[in-house]
Amino acid sequence: MAAGTVSVVTGGAGGIGTAIADGLAARGDRVVVIDVAERPSAYPVVPADVRDCEAVGAALDEIEQQHGPIRVLVNCAGVMSRESALATSEQEWSRVIAINLTGTYVCSVEAARRMVPRGQGWILTIGSIWARHVWPMRAAYSASKAGVEQFTRCLGIELAPQGIHVNCISPGIMDTPFTAAVMRDPAFQQSFMSRVALHEAGDPRRDLAGLACWLTSEGSHYMIGEVVTSYGGYH
Repeated sequence: MAAGTVSVVTGGAGGIGTAIADGLAARGDRVVVIDVAERPSAYPVVPADVRDCEAVGAALDEIEQQHGPIRVLVNCAGVMSRESALATSEQEWSRVIAINLTGTYVCSVEAARRMVPRGQGWILTIGSIWARHVWPMRAAYSASKAGVEQFTRCLGIELAPQGIHVNCISPGIMDTPFTAAVMRDPAFQQSFMSRVALHEAGDPRRDLAGLACWLTSEGSHYMIGEVVTSYGGYH
C-alpha cells in the first residue's frame, strides 16, 4: 500500500474503529473518520449518519475533495442490543439492523461507486462471533451481523472483476467500551469466557489492527468475500 493512501473508517472514534484507524495510520495511510457522534479522534472527522445514503455520499465527496481518492473503507460503525427476541421492540430491531447492516451496505456501496471507475479499492466490514454462534439476548445484533457477513460475500464476488477487494473480520469478544458491561458480568465470564481457549478477551490493537491492514493491502489479493475470524479459540 502506497504511503498517503486515503483510508476512511466509519465509527472510527469507537474502540475497534480507533484501533484499526491507528493501525492504518501507522503504515502511512491518511486516515479520515466518519462518525455520527461528536467523539474525540486523532484524525479528521466528517460527521454523517451511516444509514443516510445522501449524507454518506456527501461525506465521501468532501473527503475526496480535501484528501484525495479513497482507496480503503473500513466499516466499524455499529451498535449493540442485549434484549431477548420477545423483549425487542420493532423500533429497537429496526435501529440495530439499520445501523449495523444497512449502514454497512450504504457506506460500502457509496465507496464502491467511487472506487470502481479507478479500478482499485479495498472495503472491509466487521462481523461478529454472534453471527455464527448462538447466545441469548442477542437476537437483533446477531441477525444484523449475520447479514453483514453474507453481504460481504455477495459484494466481494460482484466487485472483484472491477478490482475492488471486499472482505470481513469477525471478532470475538474484544476489550473495548462496547463490551465493558458484559465483561463485568460474572455469569458471562463463567459461561462464555470458559469456552475461549486463551481465557481472555481480545485486544483490538493487537488482534484486529494488523489483520485489517493486511486485508486492505496487496498481500491479501486473492482474498475475495472472505470472513476471517479472530475468536481466541472459542469452542
